[in-house]
Order: sequence, then structure tokens, then C-alpha cells
Amino acid sequence: NVASINLFVNGVCSGEGMPKTMTGGPTATVKDFEHKPVYVDPNSDAIKGKDREPFSRPPLWQKHDPALSTAPAQHTLSAGEIKTRLQHKSSYNKFIRTNKAVPPSMSAGKDISSFELGVDMGMAPYGGMQSPRPSLPVANEPLYFNPNAGKQVLKPKTIALDEDRAIVHKFKAAPSTPAEQKACSSSLKSEELLNIGTNPRKMEFGRVCVQSEISKTFAVSNGCSKPILVEIKTSAPELSKSGPSSQVIPPGSTAGFDIILLGEGTQRLRSQVQYIINGKHKFSMDVNAELVPVMLRASRMEVPFKFGPHILSLDMTETVMISNPGNNRADFRVEAHEPFHVKPTQGTVEPYGSEDIQITYRPVGNSLSAEGAVTFSVLGGQDIVVAVAGEVDASKVSCKTKQVDFGSVAAGSVRRKSLSFRNSGANDAVFVSDFNIPGLTLDPPRGVISAGSSAEVAMVFRPQSSDKVDGNIQFNVRGSRPIKVSVLAEVTIPDVKVVQDVLDLGEVMLGGSARTPLTLQNQSPLAADVVVDLSQFAGFSLSAPADAIVEDNEDTMSRPATGADGNIQQVRSNSLASVSSGAPASGRNVVRVPGSGSVEMSLVFTPSEVCDLAFELPIKLVGLPPGPALRRPVCVQALRPLLEVSSSSVDLGRRVVLNEHTRHIKYKSEITICNISQRPASWHAKLVGSGAQEGIFSLDVPEGELAVGEKSPVVVCFQPFAAKTYECRLHIFLNGNLSQPYFDQDVRGLGTLPSLKFDRREAVLPTVPCGVTSSTVFEIINDGFENLELKHVLPAEGQKLNLNVEYPEGNMIGAGRPRLPVRVTMKSSKSLSFVVKLNFADPNSDEGFSIVVCGTVDASILSIFHVIEQFAGDLVLNRPPNAAPTANLPGLPFDFIPPPRNALSEPAALADPAVSVPLLAWANSCLFSSFVSSWPELASQCGRPLAEGIESIVGKSSGAILKRSEAVGKKEAAVALHDAYAKLLSFLRTFGVPCSHVRPELLLTWEDFCRVSSNCGGDTELAQFYEDNWITLHSGAWAGLVLQAARSFVGAKVTTRVVKSMPGVQKQGFDTLGPESALSGSNLYAPSELVLLRWFEYHVGRVFAGDRQKLTDFSESFKDCR
Repeated sequence: NVASINLFVNGVCSGEGMPKTMTGGPTATVKDFEHKPVYVDPNSDAIKGKDREPFSRPPLWQKHDPALSTAPAQHTLSAGEIKTRLQHKSSYNKFIRTNKAVPPSMSAGKDISSFELGVDMGMAPYGGMQSPRPSLPVANEPLYFNPNAGKQVLKPKTIALDEDRAIVHKFKAAPSTPAEQKACSSSLKSEELLNIGTNPRKMEFGRVCVQSEISKTFAVSNGCSKPILVEIKTSAPELSKSGPSSQVIPPGSTAGFDIILLGEGTQRLRSQVQYIINGKHKFSMDVNAELVPVMLRASRMEVPFKFGPHILSLDMTETVMISNPGNNRADFRVEAHEPFHVKPTQGTVEPYGSEDIQITYRPVGNSLSAEGAVTFSVLGGQDIVVAVAGEVDASKVSCKTKQVDFGSVAAGSVRRKSLSFRNSGANDAVFVSDFNIPGLTLDPPRGVISAGSSAEVAMVFRPQSSDKVDGNIQFNVRGSRPIKVSVLAEVTIPDVKVVQDVLDLGEVMLGGSARTPLTLQNQSPLAADVVVDLSQFAGFSLSAPADAIVEDNEDTMSRPATGADGNIQQVRSNSLASVSSGAPASGRNVVRVPGSGSVEMSLVFTPSEVCDLAFELPIKLVGLPPGPALRRPVCVQALRPLLEVSSSSVDLGRRVVLNEHTRHIKYKSEITICNISQRPASWHAKLVGSGAQEGIFSLDVPEGELAVGEKSPVVVCFQPFAAKTYECRLHIFLNGNLSQPYFDQDVRGLGTLPSLKFDRREAVLPTVPCGVTSSTVFEIINDGFENLELKHVLPAEGQKLNLNVEYPEGNMIGAGRPRLPVRVTMKSSKSLSFVVKLNFADPNSDEGFSIVVCGTVDASILSIFHVIEQFAGDLVLNRPPNAAPTANLPGLPFDFIPPPRNALSEPAALADPAVSVPLLAWANSCLFSSFVSSWPELASQCGRPLAEGIESIVGKSSGAILKRSEAVGKKEAAVALHDAYAKLLSFLRTFGVPCSHVRPELLLTWEDFCRVSSNCGGDTELAQFYEDNWITLHSGAWAGLVLQAARSFVGAKVTTRVVKSMPGVQKQGFDTLGPESALSGSNLYAPSELVLLRWFEYHVGRVFAGDRQKLTDFSESFKDCR
């Protein structure tokens, strides 16, 4: 055998053994439980025993073979290292065991031959030499004997008690009975002295402040069978207050003497307290203490004040902690001088405690620096002086406006103005406003103005009471003189009242509607805004002129609900719907009543159930509580009718106006009435109002008979001849009673001119590589044209772009073909980004109908990655040996995607978390000026982190004011922000950023998009599309803009010159990978991306020198993990 290895085998039995027979049961007897003896054969091996070898634990390296063990972990040893150490240790143990039994010979000398140098000179080593040790003098002194040798000194024993815990109960000072007098005057035996205990043996007070009183307890325990008298005496004046001077301690009791220390001056006290037992046995206890003065310690002796850019205040506060290391309370006062202030100015620090003192530096005027000292005066101790110094950067801020006059303002209304500040200094300036004008707010009240830039402060004035305002706003500027702006206003409460005393709608049948006039009259010269909030009253609405309804600045727009993953969960929003002219508006409405004028409206009630209602009209002036001039009762009674009506109103919708050729056409809408009574009924319908008198509305059949349960249609015809809103009332009379209509319903219709609409706001061509045809399809929707031949007009820049417009199904649109597809294609050999308007001629006007066409052609994988992934099967990749890789994509099948869903392909790819999350993390690290957690948060910050990051890179301001202005209404602010985004995109295009496909309205928040979109031109289908896909479109727009900014401003810095200068790159070796011309000319990759590929190829070649490979993409070439 060459070698043998011990194998340790473990096993588990999965079978079941025989069950053990248990003794017991109801029939068992005592004998059944007796133990039966087991006898063993005397000649068996069990009693003979075997020759056992002594036990020896197997060494660790035998149990774990060093040759088979793995590399040891940190702070551990392998089996081989353990074996080596134990063998080394055993060699010492073996030497000790071997030589321990042989005592060294005292007479054996050293082997001198071991010291010889190999040459014998005939001299004995160390021969004839004398020791240089000096001899000791002869002692001639008597032997010292201890006179107390053999004598035993008896003292009371020490007991374990806490000296810091006071013993409150005190015993009497002298014996009172003859037995006590006898016991307290007798000497104690040795055994009795040993039964007396004291504590402590030595009393240590430690560091004690002067004038502080510290008490400790000296305890005496009487373990004898009779009472004892214990007296204490002190010699030091600092212990003079100790007491009591004597106590008679009964048997088995413990008495406490209070040792009180009170020092007048600083010193080290070394004294004794003498205690005498029964006047005969004297003992002493040492007392040590160090008396120190009252002192405080400061955490810092120097406090510098330097304002940082994050401090948006005129003053700066630092904290100094003072601590009391002593055992006495320390009273202090703090003094400081301008421009430094302290808080608190006085106080007390408890023993071993601390207190925080706040030191504030508030520069005075335009002073730029200051130095001083803060003095802490300690009562009974030394003063502490902390040096302070402050420094402020100089600034120069000016404001041209010295006075703001709001003029006459109605109480409760909102007036907005703005102030513009200019920082012409070399440092950033911080301003803080200070004013006390009721109803006035500033946005922002404080802020930072960068050097050489301007800032606006919005002023929102909403007074609540009648008053004449004449006040000042002081803008305190750090490092500069303050700026004062005077504010003037004359506030009056508008005198608005409801003309009607009672709003009685009478009786109304289910299925009908009732209305009553509601007239608001303003007797003051100022316009007043009145809120009519009917949101709590179902069925009630307000019919008012369209120009009287104004925007409610206190409303909250609805938005699409999003989940944690950013996907839309549910959308229930009517924010894109606008109030039609004259149409009843339910909910909260704001009505503007002109000064010295009135507004005539109607309160409309359309019941849905039988009810009898009476309530107060919910009306008040904006920003003010309800007043008595507006309080009016509302009463109405809804009854169950004899006829059932299918609809409570007749709405004919938007209809194209008629001309001389189409006068015979009538637009129709009908409602159905049903007789639900128990007898036949006759009905008569009549149209009342201006629309009926002009012949715009008419009835097909004005009357009829209804049997029980019979239904009959009431058809209303509409013939508009002008583009405006028409209205009238439909009265239905029952059983010949023409004095009072049984049903009263609204009839509305809107006349519009023939027009063309589009199924989307803009036609976005997908981003494609250079040399590849990009195409998209949108639909034109006919709205009123009988027959129209479509003709398009491209602007001059569109013709240069080689845009092609095709009509796959012909160019005739009309009543027989209401929708017509249009294909737009474009192909370019160079990178470009464009936005043009495609105009379709209108035969009735010179303006026509236009749609925005935008697109991007780029040679960058960051721009076209989503196209490459989507159509990877159709992609043909060309990889020439000494040229840049190119791609050929014969055709993009966007025609087969139902419009307008093809507009979601690129935003969906960019909004994908696999792309947007890493992109957002990179932007937070390398591009954004501040942290952004999500794309909606970037929109809520108006894109400032992105704009500021780009401006810092290019060193130039975009000029876009990316901020929501509070100086105007919400809609005006949204429009201003939309224009600012458009200006930012134009600024980026001047630097070659291909961002024309990014629309500024998609960068807005959902609320601002609803305000800017204007109901998508009335196209409900398009409005619903944006509501359903808002998160995808919004996130994709921001992600696409950030991606293009990263590619243009960061990726463009990657050049061959930069890469060759990087560590680990040799210029000669990098040039051997290919010619310089191979780093350009690709329609897939930008030159910077090709340089990055070559850099990867260079380092891969260094690691795998014998197996070089050409890297032509960022996906397939990296899948082998090399």
C-alpha cells in the first residue's frame, strides 16, 4: 500500500424498529413490575475484561488532513499550521520531561575547551584573576527588637455600609438610667470590641467646591449585649459642623454620625475624626478632601462665524456648552456686545451638569467683519472669556421699485404684483423680508440671489377687512444696506346682494327640471368675486354666462393616480372638460360681478328622487364669511310624475352650421315619454325661448295620446346657421292643461363651422439611425365637410428636410369617409432634429388646419436604442474590418400600429424602469444640481435641477425662468412655465441637443397640462388618451431630455485624446487597434461611443492577448463576460 486514509462514515436509519413491549395495564399485578435479574456466565468475556489501551485523543491534523484542508479563513489556522505549532510545543515539553529527572551536578565545572579559539597559548583561562567586588564593612550594632512584638492591637471591625447614605434616626446623647450609666462607663473586653463595627475606615470627600456643604455618614454598629457610648471629636475647623457629638447605641443597633465638610478657602485637607467608646477606648478615622474654587468649563474658547451658501438668514448661531465639574451649583452671567448676542444671559449650572449657551452673530448695517469676546462671570470662581469673530461677504442688491400701489382692492379678492431685484456684486446675496401688513404674503419671503443675476419676489395681497394700507416692506440684505419698499392699498368690502328674497323652485316632476332666477347686484364700484358652492346639494347647478365664470384659485385639480411602480392605477378626472357657454355648472363656481353692475343667472334643479328640500343658498364673497346681504332660502319639492321621461334635458351637441345648400338638413335628438299612470293621457310639447323663436329649434310631432304603459318619442330638430350656442326650453303639458308645464327641460345646441381635426396633438416621427426611413401615420377627422379634397402645404424648412406626405387611401374626405390616414416619412443621411407645421387648406378661410410634425435622426445608440431593441429582427448590422459599424433597417412598420398608440413606443421605452431608474441615478450623481427622486418630482421643481446643471456645464444662462409665478393666476402661471420650457428647449437646440421631439407641454405637471391644453380642442378621445397615458408620456419626455443632455454635454467629452491620456493606456498600443477614420461615419454610434468601444477593446486585448476580438456593439460583444 502506498498510503492509507481514514474515512469517517455517518449513517441514519430510516426504518422503524420493533415496538417496545410496555408493562402495565388494568390486569397487571405487582409481580409484573418486579425487576428480573440477569445472570452472566463467569467464563464469559464480559467479566474477564479486555486489555485496554490508554485513551489518546486523535490529533487535529489526523482528523483534518493538512493536504486535504482548504485555505484558512482570516484569524484561523489550517490543520497543517496547527500540526507544526503543536510539534514545536511538544519538543519543549519532551525536553523538560527528559531533563527534569537528572539534577544538575553542583561540582561539575564548565567545559573550558568549548571556549578555546583553536590555539593553545599555554595559559589557563581566567587563571589568577581576582573578583572586583568591594567588601562590606563589619557591622558592630546591637540587634533591633520591636518593643510591641507579641502584643495584639484591638480595633472595631469594618462593616459594609454606604457612607453617602444618611442615617436619619439619632440616639440620645447620654445614658439616662443607672444601668446605662454603668454599661457606658465600663471598659470593654477584647471580644466586645471585636463585636463593634464601624464604616468607613477612611473617609474620602474628593474634590469639593469652596462654600459647598458636603455630608457623609460615619456609622457605628453595636454588636455587644449592652449599650455603648460613642463620642466623636474633630480638630479641623472645616469639620466643625459634624454631629451629633455623642450617641448611646443600644445593643444590635447602628448609629450614624454626620461628618459635614464646609470649606472657606482652597486647600488640601488632611485631618482625623477621633471616636471614643465608653470614654476609655480611643480610635481615629482619617478624613481627606481637596477644596477647590467654583469653576465652569467651556467647550470652545474660540467661535468663528462664517456664513455658508445654505444659510438663508441674516444671523448665524453657534452653541457653546459650559459644564460644571464640581459638586456645587455655579451661578453665572454672560456678557456680549454688538453685533454678538447671547441667550440665556444668566443661569445656574447644577453640580456635574451642563448648559448650552447660544451665541448669535447679527451683522449691523453693511459691516463685513466683527470681533469680540463673550465673558462668563462665575459667582465665586474665575471668569471665562470666549473669543468670537464674524465675517460676511459683501453684496450689492438693488430694486428699482420703491413703491407698490395696489389701488382699490375688494376685501377677499386677490391682487398680485412682483418685485425685481438685481445683484450686481461679486458674491451671492441673501435677503430676508420683514413686514407687518395684514393679508400680504411674499413668495419667497427669503432667498438667495446669485452674483450677477436677478430674482423676482411675488406679492400676493388678499385683505380680509376694510382698511387703508400704508406700510413698508424692509428687505434686509446680508452684507449690504436694507431695501425699503412702501405698500399702499385701499381695501373696501363690496356691497353685493341677491336681488331675489326667496329662491322658490316650486314643484318639479322626476325627469324634468326647475329653474329660478338668481341675480347678483354689486352696488360698489369694485368688481367682486362670489363663490356659489353647490357641491353638497345633489341635482342643483348654476346656469351663468360664460364670461361671468372665472377661475377658482382655491380649487384642486384632479390627477391620474399612480402606484409605487409609477404606472397608472386609475384615472377619474374631468379636469380637461370646460364649462360650455350658458351650460349649468354643478359644484363650486366663482362668479365675477362687475362694479356697479349685476349678473343674471339661474339656479337649476334636476331631481333624481322624490324629496322636499329647504336650505340656505351656499353663497359668499371670496375669502370672506357669508354676509346677511347674500343669505337667501332655497326651497323645492320633487314629485313622482304621471309620465316617465328618458332624459332630463335635450343636448344636441356640436353641429356644423348649415348653408344655402344644406338648409333642408335637420339635426335631431329625442327623448321618450311613457305613461306610467292608470289612465290614458294626452301630451302637448312646446319650445320656448330665443332659439325657438328664431326657428333654430323645432318639433317633429308637438302632441300625442298615450295609453296606459305606452311610450312616445318627442323629437327636437336643430338647424344652426351660425357658430354659436343656442338655447331654449322644452315645455311638456299634460291633459290639456296649458297654464303650467308638467315638464320643463333645457334644450341646448352648439353650431360650429366645418373643420378638420387630428387624432393627436402632434405627429412625432420615431427617432431612427441616419440613412433609415422614419415614418408615422396620423388620422384626419372630418367635422362638417360634405366632400373635401385634402391639400397640404409644407413650410420652406420642411421641404429642405425632404419630408414626404402620402395619402394611402386617397385624399378625399367627407360625410362618406369621416377619417382619413396620412403617412409622413423622412430620411436623412445626417443627424438632425426638427419641428415643422404641416398645414391643410381650409376652403372657408386662409388659415387652414395645421399639425406639428417633429422628429429626430441621430447616429447615437443613446438616441436609437429603443428602435434597435424593438426591431432587432429586421436590423442588418454591417461590420467592416477598418471602418465604423453601420446598420440597415429596411422599413419601420409603424403603419400597422393603431393611431395614436404609435406615439407611445418611444416614451414607453424611456419610461421603462430598466432605463429610467439607472438614468435618474446617474443624473443625480453627474448632472442635476440637487437630488431628484423621480421624474414627477423633477417636474414639481420646474426642471431647475436639470437647467442649473446644464448651465454650470456650458457656463451660460438659458434665460428661462423655471418657476411658478404667484403674481398671476394658476392658468397664467402654467402658460408662463410652458413658455419657459420652450425657451429651455430652444436653448438646448442651439448647443446641438436633438430634443425637438420633446414637447414642452409634456414637461408640465398634470394640473398645468390640463390648464394649458384647453380641452385638447374639444376632442374627447384625444383628451382621454392623455389622461390614460399621462405618466408614460410625462416620464418619457423628461427621461428623453435628460438622456439627450447627457449625450451632448457629457458623452461628447470622450475623445481619443482624452482616452490616450488615461492611466493604463499606451498611445502606441491604442493606435494599433484601427485607423482614426474608423471612429466616425457610423449611423449607430456617435464618435464618442466608438472611442469608448475601442477603449474596452484595448483593455480586453491586454487581458486576453492571445485572443483579441473586435467589439462592435455594447450588447452581444459583452455577453461572454470577458
